[in-house]
Amino acid sequence: MKRLISLAFLTAGVLLSCGEESSFKSVPLRPELVKGYITEYVFPDEIKFTVWVEETRELGGRFTGETVNRTNDSVRFNALSEKYNDTTWNTVPHHMPIVEGEVSCISITSDRRFDELHDAGEPLTDLMEVLIVSYKEFIETGRTSNDNDRRRNVAIMPLNRMKADDWQLADSQLVLIFTKPPVETGEYTFTVTATVDDREITGTATIEF
Repeated sequence: MKRLISLAFLTAGVLLSCGEESSFKSVPLRPELVKGYITEYVFPDEIKFTVWVEETRELGGRFTGETVNRTNDSVRFNALSEKYNDTTWNTVPHHMPIVEGEVSCISITSDRRFDELHDAGEPLTDLMEVLIVSYKEFIETGRTSNDNDRRRNVAIMPLNRMKADDWQLADSQLVLIFTKPPVETGEYTFTVTATVDDREITGTATIEF
């Protein structure tokens, strides 16, 4: 089964010229190195859903809100890097935005009756899975691999078993997976509510089944 993991990685290229003058601009032979693996911290205030994969019933979006990076607020960014002990990466940057804050709960409801056990407005957490991409283990155990798959821990778990610890140093991407379709076809509007640092953050998505 295909899984929706839309992580963006920054790649760097080097242009070399020999002898004659070139129209290419001169660029450093060695790109700038950064100390931390995480490049951006997102303080979420909303969930925005942008992708629906009907074949696998995957709803994809992101936590959005104020972002802190080394360019727009180096003081806060460095303090967050110190907080998570993310200070020894020392290589070219990747684009790694994570959710800052404790995501303790995620729930989802529908505006229509989903099945015989879930009326409109009833939580659907027992029917959902969540995909979480966390960099916590990689940062805490050392950076010994150049294999991207080993740099992140990709977990798919029942939404009603998710714990706050699962979201530590996790990517701001949010993917929810319906384990079954509704009993009736048609248009459904879902409301997703996440509790982050005791604040409720919501997002909606309208899906055609």
